[in-house]
Amino acid sequence: MGITRLTALEIFTNPNDLRLSVVREEGKGESGKYAILITRGPGHSFKLLLSSQPFAATVDEAARDIGEILEFIRQNATKDLERPDDGLAQFLNPGGQPVDQSRVLNEELIDRILIELRAHRFADTCQMAAARH
Repeated sequence: MGITRLTALEIFTNPNDLRLSVVREEGKGESGKYAILITRGPGHSFKLLLSSQPFAATVDEAARDIGEILEFIRQNATKDLERPDDGLAQFLNPGGQPVDQSRVLNEELIDRILIELRAHRFADTCQMAAARH
């Protein structure tokens, strides 16, 4: 499982259009391990952004790892976008201003995603956004 800077920025800057899932490997029944998937939402035909091989013994372990990935993305993308000398940052955040946390993947949303993952094994941020409006 690897992630490019561009994919990380796509996840970070589209907080209301993501689907995150914890899926059990097929054909293994109750003994199967869990993998993780992060895709865009239905407006982007669930475009795959990040996936793993089955690795986690429990849903909670897989959700914890998704939380760590999202927090890594949040911290690093925030730093990247606030660097005024970065070419991509100049396009996405001219002037290197502080990133508006209401428009990106933020700590509150990560917490809500983890609650949904643990309860349902998936989280749809587009549904979360619709519920807020």
